[in-house]
Amino acid sequence: MQLESFWKYGDEMNIVDQFVASIGFSSKKVASWKKQSLWKSFFYVLLLILLSNICLSGFALYKGSQQNLYDQTKMLDPFTLTKEGLHKEGPPQVIALPQIETMIVVGSDTTSSFRTNGFKNILSLGEKQWSYGRVGFPGTSFSYAAFPLLNDENEGKLSNKEVVSWAKEASQKISYFAPLYQYTNTAIDLVTHLAIISLLALAGFGFKKFVKISYREAWTITAYGISAPIFVKTIFELLGFESSYFFLLYWCVAGFFAFRTIRSIGAEAA
Repeated sequence: MQLESFWKYGDEMNIVDQFVASIGFSSKKVASWKKQSLWKSFFYVLLLILLSNICLSGFALYKGSQQNLYDQTKMLDPFTLTKEGLHKEGPPQVIALPQIETMIVVGSDTTSSFRTNGFKNILSLGEKQWSYGRVGFPGTSFSYAAFPLLNDENEGKLSNKEVVSWAKEASQKISYFAPLYQYTNTAIDLVTHLAIISLLALAGFGFKKFVKISYREAWTITAYGISAPIFVKTIFELLGFESSYFFLLYWCVAGFFAFRTIRSIGAEAA
C-alpha cells in the first residue's frame, strides 16, 4: 500500500480534510466514509488521542519544570508536622504539581474552596488529619499517626527545614516519574475512548431495523464523532477551564453526532 493511499480514504479526502469536516458536524460527508476500513477509523482515533495528549502532557511537563515541589515547599509559611497534627502559621496554601495532575493543600482538609484547574489527584493536610483522593470524589482521611513521613527516625516530628530537604529529593523522583505517568494517562485515555465508542456504536447499530447499517459502519461514524469534543477539550484544558460535567457533555455530543449521521443515512435511503 502506498503512503498516499493510506492517508486518503473515503471519498478521496485526506485525514486533515476528514478532521475539518467532522468538527464541522458535516453528517453527509461522514456518512460517505462508512465503508472505509475499520483499521483506518481506528488509526484516526489513535492519532487524535495521541495529538491531544502530546499537547496536554507537554504543557503539563513544562509547567511542572518551571516550579517544582522543592521550589514551592520553600515558599510555604512556617509549619510543624507531628503525629498529633499540623501546626501552621498563616492561611492554607496550595502546591501544584501539574506534571502528575496533583495538588497539595497545606493547612486545610476542606478543598472545595480551591480551584482544581484540571488536577485529578488531591492531597490535603488538615489540622488534625490528612486525606488523599480524586478530585470530585470524597477523599480517604487518615490520622497523622499513619503519615508516611512521620516515623521513628525523626521522632514523629517534622519541621519546615526537614520537609524542604525531603522535597528536594522528591522533586528529582517526580521528574523521572512524571513522563511515565503521562504515558499511562494516554494509554488509559485511548482504552476509554475505544470502549465508549464501541458502546455507542452498538447503540447506533440498534437502528439497523430502520437504517441499513453494519456494526463496523456504526463504529466508523461514531469514531469521527469525537473530533469536535476532543478539539474543544484540548483547548479548554490548555487554557485551564474546568467543568465537572465536561466528561458527560463530551460523550453526549459525540453520541448525538453519531446518531444524527446514522439518521441522515436512513433519510437518504428513503
